[in-house]
Amino acid sequence: MKISFKGKSSVLTQNECKDAITFFASRLIPKYKNISICIHFNTIVATDKFDAQCQLTGLNKKKRPSKFNIHLKDGLDKFVSIMMLAHELTHVYQFVRGDLQPCQYISADNKKIIIIYKNKRYEMPANGTVNDLVKDRKTYKNLPWEKEAYKTQFKLIDAYVDRFSKQIKNELRGFYLD
Repeated sequence: MKISFKGKSSVLTQNECKDAITFFASRLIPKYKNISICIHFNTIVATDKFDAQCQLTGLNKKKRPSKFNIHLKDGLDKFVSIMMLAHELTHVYQFVRGDLQPCQYISADNKKIIIIYKNKRYEMPANGTVNDLVKDRKTYKNLPWEKEAYKTQFKLIDAYVDRFSKQIKNELRGFYLD
């Protein structure tokens, strides 16, 4: 997996970000090696309803997404930033496995965006930006691909935190045994 960055975070180093992405990807998409993810910091405007967004930018030979941009609002707490990465990596996983279709189809009258998730069509108003897809956070969180992403992000964060607590315990054991 190739990970690149645009912009700079005020709370996460590139190494911390790479570590988190690599950890989450190893649990979600371990067999997909030809994926490129570019993390964009400071690219979400303060008026946006969302703290992070995942966009795909390229398809592989099998018409599956292989290049992704993750836009992360800078200035969030470090833990929240890592949690947003877990959430957006879940969307990468949904795209890669084919559950979330890589195309958003605009209806003939240009008034709706049609999203396909697990072969089911979802229609939402189309006003030009991601913010306009949903009326409010509650509606957004109840979209089935978002429900999965929220559920998965918490499992990933638990595993991520457990890894560090085990590492710290081992380091402390070594310190006290020396």
